Amino acid sequence: MRPVIRHDQAGFGLLEPLIAMLIIGIAAMGLLALTTRNMQQSTLSHERSMALGQASNLMEQLWTGLCTLPDQGFVTIESQWREQMRSPAANPLLQPHWAAAIKHSPVDGELFYRVEATIFWGGREQSRHQVDLITILPRVECS
Repeated sequence: MRPVIRHDQAGFGLLEPLIAMLIIGIAAMGLLALTTRNMQQSTLSHERSMALGQASNLMEQLWTGLCTLPDQGFVTIESQWREQMRSPAANPLLQPHWAAAIKHSPVDGELFYRVEATIFWGGREQSRHQVDLITILPRVECS
């Protein structure tokens, strides 16, 4: 009679591949979440850059119209700028939840104007984003 040899290892079972697949799945979900967050931040960065460009555009228009600012120039330039912003070609941020606010006030005995342009975009209040651009414009007397 032959002796029976017992081996403690019988090879792979189904448990080892299942554990390996579970570990790989968890790692893949982590990478997917990281990639999704990266895409969201990239989109937000692009939108912020576009909003800053729009606010800069307004400030440049105000600088070119310095002679008209005291005589309703703010209203005229602001209305022209808002009209440009309604055009989808001129405004890549044009969405249902896009808005702009412009404030101006005299500074230092009305020698200067403090101008603040704020661009808002996004959905609800919790996810709303904004860019503020503030500048000081000199009061110029043109003849």
